[in-house]
Amino acid sequence: MSHNTYSTPCDQDAIASEKTLTQEKCQPKTNAFLIRPGKGAIKGVKAGKDSLKAEGCHWYSPASAWSCPISSKPRISELLQSSKLSFDMLPLFDEYFEKSASAKDAENTWTQVDILDKKYHAESSRLIVENATLDNEIAGRQLSQDDPAIAEQKKHLEERHQKQNVLAEEIEQLRISAKLLEETKDQTTPLPFRILGHNAKKEILIWQNGRLIALAAGRLNKDELRLLVGGKSQWFQIPDGDRLLKNRLIDEAREKGFIDDEAPLKAGVWNLKGKWVVISGKRAATIVNGDVKYLEEPIFEGKLIETCSSSWLDWEVFGATLKTGLDGLKTNFNLLYEKTRLWNWLEPSMAVYAAAFLMLAIAQQAMSWRPWIYLTGAKGTGKSTFFEFLLQMIFGSLVERLDKSTAHATAQTIGNSGRIAIFDEFEKHRHIPEILELAKLFNKGGQKTSGTGSENAYRYQLHHMPWFGSIYLPKRLMQDAAQESRIIKLELRKLKEGTPLLEKFDSHEAPKISAGIAASLITCWEKIEAKAQEINADRNKIMQATPGIEIRTVENFMYASALVSLVAPELIDQVIPSWSVVQSEDDGDKILVSNSIN
Repeated sequence: MSHNTYSTPCDQDAIASEKTLTQEKCQPKTNAFLIRPGKGAIKGVKAGKDSLKAEGCHWYSPASAWSCPISSKPRISELLQSSKLSFDMLPLFDEYFEKSASAKDAENTWTQVDILDKKYHAESSRLIVENATLDNEIAGRQLSQDDPAIAEQKKHLEERHQKQNVLAEEIEQLRISAKLLEETKDQTTPLPFRILGHNAKKEILIWQNGRLIALAAGRLNKDELRLLVGGKSQWFQIPDGDRLLKNRLIDEAREKGFIDDEAPLKAGVWNLKGKWVVISGKRAATIVNGDVKYLEEPIFEGKLIETCSSSWLDWEVFGATLKTGLDGLKTNFNLLYEKTRLWNWLEPSMAVYAAAFLMLAIAQQAMSWRPWIYLTGAKGTGKSTFFEFLLQMIFGSLVERLDKSTAHATAQTIGNSGRIAIFDEFEKHRHIPEILELAKLFNKGGQKTSGTGSENAYRYQLHHMPWFGSIYLPKRLMQDAAQESRIIKLELRKLKEGTPLLEKFDSHEAPKISAGIAASLITCWEKIEAKAQEINADRNKIMQATPGIEIRTVENFMYASALVSLVAPELIDQVIPSWSVVQSEDDGDKILVSNSIN
């Protein structure tokens, strides 16, 4: 394969004749390249014209060669080389690629007209000659018009005349279509939906009236297009309009790019590539310079957003809290701490960390490591009440009770979402081993793949901080050091006499509280993240200061400790609490205690 390299000519006549201009005379931009097949490659390049068209190429008449956009050069070069074809690539500026979509369609249509015109006139000339020849033969030989051979020839010529009439009508329709397209601007032919992009199944994703619709690119037919835009649309007032509409859908979807719709973002708070998006009810919003910016289409960072009817936050409060900074974070922490301290914890500072983890629950996906939060205590100490009065009441539809769920059902329920998982009375769970193995994916964030009857498997992204509750830790958990090291054990005692009655937050206030928590965390997350990583970097010092603390212990506490150090450092004595290393009681002793209570 050879490649000619010459200065890109400025005038198109120079291109056609392959003359070059010096850089001193002209330095135009290059937006395309011509493909000139080498010796013996003309038929091969012609055979691959469909592939060239798919890459956006068009036939460039002045040079009698294919002109392709510069962006497609690597792919086309690879395509032609794989076919072992010799060719030259000649750079040029092609006005075609500077035109609007409708102008390109018009030019392509005029090219069709030219091709069909030549075909029509060539056939007309042949018919004139053949008709004259037949008439002369009949007259010269005095043949009868009824002669079978003559009748057959006449019939054949008439059929060709009929085809010419059909072709003439087609050419006229194309002329009208080209003229209309020249007068049509893209902005004057709006579509009644948004084109979002395309997925791995070669489907075009559109957003219409709040609904996501996937259209198979290879199966778009006139009836389906008519259903989408309406029969009175301008697209159906011009000849071949359905084909033009189909081309526009495919081209625009390709320009918008690939969309990951196999693992869509669902309700919750997300931090992707340093950008935040919050999904609640039918709305999704990102935060730009401290302000809420609602998304007009369900796409964020190349991922599909899946909304639902159930809202868990108050958007007005959310926007206002974004302006409050660290003061807002302190206010929301204190609101939760005033509730958690009512429970009778084995260690007073457990109430502090319980409040911290309650706050972090909504931002679990943003954490680089997520521990398992485990509430234990005898019957009647308020474990289930804690889940009901705080987690469930504050975060509403985001909380998912999975008390009797299987591992697969758990992945299906909370995968790709910001839902907060609760496993209460876990010691009675029938699927403890499977749930704990699945939960290992939660810590650093992982993916569970589930096979289907088709070639496409379901993917569930898991990045959750689960909450467990039971009278004692299950034997399976106690026997697996890798699993036990992931838990933060918050132990409860019977409520003290004179303790104020535990009360739920007001249900009308809950969306405001959850909005305040989410917004304050987002506003201060850089500070929380920086402090958490600082704590993790100092783990050797921490481990030396408190014997028994391990690397995993520091990871488990680093986000909660970072949060508390920012909002209420006076409530803790050390960065990692000493009670985090107290060994659990023997499982057998716990069972005896449990039986005596019951």
